[in-house]
Amino acid sequence: MPILINATGSAAIGTATATLNFMINVDGSAADNCLFVHAAGRAATIASTTGVTNMKYGSQTMTVGVKAMAAGSAGNDCFSEIWKLVNPSGGNNTCTVTMNVGENKAFGICLKGVDQTTPIENTATVTGANVTVTGLITATKENAWILNGLSYVGNYGSGTAGEVIDTGTVSGAANWVIEYDTGVNASGGFGLARNGPVKQPQLQTGTWSGTAGVKNALAILSVKPAIHPIGGSRKFIGGTSTNKIDCGAPTALNQIYAQGGGGMTIVLWMYPISASAERQMVVKANTFASDGEWQFYTGATNQIKFYRICSGTDLNISSGNNAFTSGVWHPVAVSWDGSLLGAGVRLYVDNLEIASYLTRVDGTVSLGSDVAFNLIIGNANNTTGFHGRLSDVQIFNRVLNISEIINCSYTPGSVKNGLVGFWPLTGQNSPEPDQSGNKNNGTVTGTIPDVGAPTAKFPRKSRRNYDLTNRSNIVLTESSNVTGSRIFNGTSDVVSCLNIAAINAFTTYSATAWIKLRTFNGTGTICAKRDGSGNGWQFYVDATNNRLGLFVGS
Repeated sequence: MPILINATGSAAIGTATATLNFMINVDGSAADNCLFVHAAGRAATIASTTGVTNMKYGSQTMTVGVKAMAAGSAGNDCFSEIWKLVNPSGGNNTCTVTMNVGENKAFGICLKGVDQTTPIENTATVTGANVTVTGLITATKENAWILNGLSYVGNYGSGTAGEVIDTGTVSGAANWVIEYDTGVNASGGFGLARNGPVKQPQLQTGTWSGTAGVKNALAILSVKPAIHPIGGSRKFIGGTSTNKIDCGAPTALNQIYAQGGGGMTIVLWMYPISASAERQMVVKANTFASDGEWQFYTGATNQIKFYRICSGTDLNISSGNNAFTSGVWHPVAVSWDGSLLGAGVRLYVDNLEIASYLTRVDGTVSLGSDVAFNLIIGNANNTTGFHGRLSDVQIFNRVLNISEIINCSYTPGSVKNGLVGFWPLTGQNSPEPDQSGNKNNGTVTGTIPDVGAPTAKFPRKSRRNYDLTNRSNIVLTESSNVTGSRIFNGTSDVVSCLNIAAINAFTTYSATAWIKLRTFNGTGTICAKRDGSGNGWQFYVDATNNRLGLFVGS
């Protein structure tokens, strides 16, 4: 996803100890917002600790990303700072910047498509008394942006006014916004360069030209784009009933456990931000008070749970405490054979059945119908909705075995038998589409798209669909990786699946792969099964001649 401008705003020139206020109207439905505010100021003398003392967007506190101080020369000092706020609240909110030196100015820009974990990749500063200001920064990610905040002051107190700074350039492609202020005994300027996207990762050079006697403070940072080659997820805010995806109560989603071969299975990916209370992932319920309602959810102490209201005692299954870790993606699943027995329910975390069950209570009397209740992802029409991200929700009208559950985790949608609903939750559509073929599309309320997604779906684990239980065979001898792919150095990096008997039995092969070549000449192996004597096969790329090749030796 490319980085794009979501919103901008600025504050007028302020005075010493001024609090500058300006509005920025952030589109909260956009994916991966990050607010950046450039604050600049100048005074006769400033210390290295002065400058911005506090910055907020609405009630959210911002943090400094990079700071440049041109201090120490009385009568000619300035500072430049760029602050950041990941995932600012949507709506038209006030940005409040508190500074404690001379004249000052603030600019704000909200960008969407920004990495939410590490929005700032690199920073650089330049300070001094130079006519020409040149700053260097490396942007290593394609589609990165460069933000440059400049403050300058010239001939302060000399009675000469009117120094201006020429339009700056950043590798020849700057979008420069600058304002300057003149007075009887002062001249200065403040600006923000918005340069992006960087089409090729490279060292970026920013150059600004001014008049003689100018002192400057330049703060530079590179904004890292959100990288998500395999889809997305949806972010749910817990503690509210307004974040959910309502899939209704069509025939395909009613009495799922009684439809096919008996029972049901739910497989999904979750990224819990907080599990301090019960948080629903998938439910068939209204207010969760009637016979027939059920829920698959997390508990207050990081348990995985399944609960089904019955005519007598309710079917109640729970893992032990700390079955998962908050702030991490997990594939989770529940299978239920459709009976009243607690032993008929199995819970899975990270593609393994949980080691022990804290609670396994049998249901009694009978199982009431769930036809009257909608299937909802992320909530149960109450204030205990899921808090975090969900992705690739798949529901089946039969009990899946462990190999099938693993396949659903690493290749979502690959298991078709009994699939009644498949919602990728990539955040690209509303209503949320059901890709099972049953068209059980979900009405989206509140939950927003998010480019964060399970990083293990491509291909961190074995993806041999016929046998995914033997994952210990995978040997990773390289260390550099990015979301959804692996980086190879062209010499020693390799992923080895060892000599697996099931692969040896193949008589025909098909091989597919996504590749992105860096600077490279010669032949590079994509995948191979061969020995040092040339026996076997090799699927490779010939980068010198821009072609693919297949070698087969006896």
